[in-house]
Amino acid sequence: MDKLREDFYTTKKHLKTIFDGMIQRCHNPNNYAYKYYGGKGIGICKEWMDHIDLFVVFAIENGWEPGLDIHRMNPHKGYSPNNCMFLDGSTHASLHQEFRREQREG
Repeated sequence: MDKLREDFYTTKKHLKTIFDGMIQRCHNPNNYAYKYYGGKGIGICKEWMDHIDLFVVFAIENGWEPGLDIHRMNPHKGYSPNNCMFLDGSTHASLHQEFRREQREG
């Protein structure tokens, strides 16, 4: 397997893991995080659900690299191209904590 093909395979494998996590959080009532996602109406856009390769292309074109997490810019909306970006874990966690603090205070 040439280097480019191997890199693409590895990238797709990483992104499938991210995508599988999204599916679990949004569609599996037995998942520990479902109550915060699917249980609150957060879902994944039809485009990505129907064609995971469109999610892979989106991720690559929008700066995903190993070590970055998917982040929903508007936490009240689902996973879709116009609401997602990729952040390092500490930035993602910081924004998540800020949102929770606003929820408690607001």
